[in-house]
Amino acid sequence: MVRWLFFVFSFMALPVFMTNTSSAGVENTWPGAEGGTIQALAIDSNFPRPIYAGTEVGGVFTSTDDGSNWSAVNNGLTNFNVQAVAINPDFNSTVYVGTSGGGVFKTTDGGTTWTAVNGVAPNDLTNLDVQALAINPSTPSTLYAGTAGGGVFRSNNSGGSWTAVNGVAPNDLTNLDVQALAINPSTPSTLYAGTAGGGVFRSNNSGGSWTAVNTGLADFDVQALAINPNTPANLYAGTGSSGVFRTDNSGDIWNLRSTGLPGAAVANIDVDVEALVIDPIQLSTVYAGLESGGVYKTSDGAFNWFSSNTSLTATRIQALEIDPSSTNTIYAGTDSTAVYKSTDGGTNFSARNQGMQNDNVQALAIDFIDTSNLYAGTRDRGVFKSINGGSTWNPANGGGLATNDDDVLALAIDPGDPIANTLYAGTRRGVFKTTNGAFTWFQKNTGLTDNNVQALAVDPNTTNTLYAGTNGADGLFKSIDGADNWNTSNNGLTNTNVQALAIDPDITQTVYAGTNGDGVFKSTNGGTNWTAMNTGLTNLNVQTLAIDSVDTEIIYAGTDFGSLFISLDGGDNWSAIGGAVSGADVLSLAIDPATTTTLYAGTAGEGLFFLTERGEPSGGSGGGGGASCFIAAAANGSSMARQAQLLSAIFILLALLCTTLFVLFRRLKLREVVFETARPKSK
Repeated sequence: MVRWLFFVFSFMALPVFMTNTSSAGVENTWPGAEGGTIQALAIDSNFPRPIYAGTEVGGVFTSTDDGSNWSAVNNGLTNFNVQAVAINPDFNSTVYVGTSGGGVFKTTDGGTTWTAVNGVAPNDLTNLDVQALAINPSTPSTLYAGTAGGGVFRSNNSGGSWTAVNGVAPNDLTNLDVQALAINPSTPSTLYAGTAGGGVFRSNNSGGSWTAVNTGLADFDVQALAINPNTPANLYAGTGSSGVFRTDNSGDIWNLRSTGLPGAAVANIDVDVEALVIDPIQLSTVYAGLESGGVYKTSDGAFNWFSSNTSLTATRIQALEIDPSSTNTIYAGTDSTAVYKSTDGGTNFSARNQGMQNDNVQALAIDFIDTSNLYAGTRDRGVFKSINGGSTWNPANGGGLATNDDDVLALAIDPGDPIANTLYAGTRRGVFKTTNGAFTWFQKNTGLTDNNVQALAVDPNTTNTLYAGTNGADGLFKSIDGADNWNTSNNGLTNTNVQALAIDPDITQTVYAGTNGDGVFKSTNGGTNWTAMNTGLTNLNVQTLAIDSVDTEIIYAGTDFGSLFISLDGGDNWSAIGGAVSGADVLSLAIDPATTTTLYAGTAGEGLFFLTERGEPSGGSGGGGGASCFIAAAANGSSMARQAQLLSAIFILLALLCTTLFVLFRRLKLREVVFETARPKSK
């Protein structure tokens, strides 16, 4: 009977153990801020007329409803930085994409699967940065590739081999950084090339010679070109600063057409257009791919533009902050639409960027006393501040910081300031400090020999002590006087590209540093010495770290290629957290201060994930493989989830009880047998 009960309850408990060690792992709570950096666009003229979008961090997206909705198609694509897309006009399910440093990929099934087509050295493009592709509509086996530094290449055998076609002086392509290509469909020997800082060039003989056609575009950074298939004299050019230009005379004269593009009406805001494509059926409809702004669409020949980004989740979630007074409130800093806010634990988000336009937010900090005060560090636009929970933002760069210059990579509030007015900013010009809530800033670089500051951490117990992680020869620095003076703190640190820092809140002499290439380092003496802590950490490009505030032996590390790791013993051993985070870099982490078993992870191109119910890890490798340390659940749990957890615990206890009884039963039987054997037999 005992044996039977043992097997019954063990079988009932089996799903519990399987749940804790499967790859259920993580749950995608928010698909992500819509938009992102769009580097290439192409439209198929055949039904269902898909649009292909090549993105910087999310690979390839497609839309089959004129840009109303998008979905990712990346199976087999090993490089997600897609800079060029071209469709074979004869076989429309055949599409080529050019990647950043990863050569060319091809699909023959409309994006369902991709394979590499990189030619054979030395006539290949594998090591070149392919920025543009164009196919001869009359002879689809003839392809052109625009490269960074190599000019234009031509292939006459569908990408099998390539030859440079940059002309001969004085009729040559004088700018070899080619970012855009367009072919005249009526006269395929006429080719246009958009260059970085050199405007547009035209060739009338398939690249044999070139002429600049730049009236209205002189010295512009031309990143995209689109040609009207019915009226080839009508072209559009996307620039890196002013948006879209249009010509109706084959490039002789260009006119600005950027109304409605984000930032177009704001002074000193670049309107960076990286991709353009004309709808081959509705010729007045044009799509524009923007840096950080996603896709915009016009239906009137570029006189007015509108957003077209539903489900296009190619953004980078670079910063996360949780409101300590209301932990259902979460802020996400993105490279696309500035700041997003959730008030329901991550289920729903809405943009909170009034006053910031589409700024690239790389760092966030929240006032722990008055949590309606927020700070955002941006790329090239300094610091912004909100005093109303992110509803509106204003520049907060008085003193040393520059609104139109400083690239702010890190922010840290002094936890010892009773009114939370002391704040540090890590920038590419070193460290800045404010003591009046970001009204005025002062540069604090004495002793800081590396000024590219990527990470900051303030000691919560001794708040004049802080650490700065840099990308330079010395790597890591420490100050014990509130950033007035800095000293190197890198003994034992074999990698000086420090991207993340975390201080143990209980034992503040214990500090962790995440590096680009050498994993995690740990110091137990306040940065005097460092030791690599990488056992089980199979991905050593560590971009973010987080420490559990309740059990500080528990540490999380987010790395590139979708790898998320956990250590339960202070970094001595790491295990991968399996599940849905796959392919995309993990850029930011935040632990719920009220329920520290809940972790949020921001990614590049795959949105925001949350993980709950921490359990014992059971090994595995990164990138979504291996066993999970978490059970996916609602952000704040549910009554059903709690009931399931209770039942699971009961089943486990019953299984253990039955195991114990079974063992005791076997021992009693064994003793009985031994006793019977040893007892003298009667004669």
